[in-house]
Amino acid sequence: MRDISNLPKEEQAAILARREYYRKWRKANADKVKEHNRRYWLKRAQKQK
Repeated sequence: MRDISNLPKEEQAAILARREYYRKWRKANADKVKEHNRRYWLKRAQKQK
């Protein structure tokens, strides 16, 4: 994860708010996240062949 301690306070707040939003979104849409990850790894496996 990116170190945000040396950024201005406004940028830190924006980054933390974004992280919190996406954390809640991923929890509320676990099925979408799981399906996305499944497709991603299938594509990665196909590229390695």
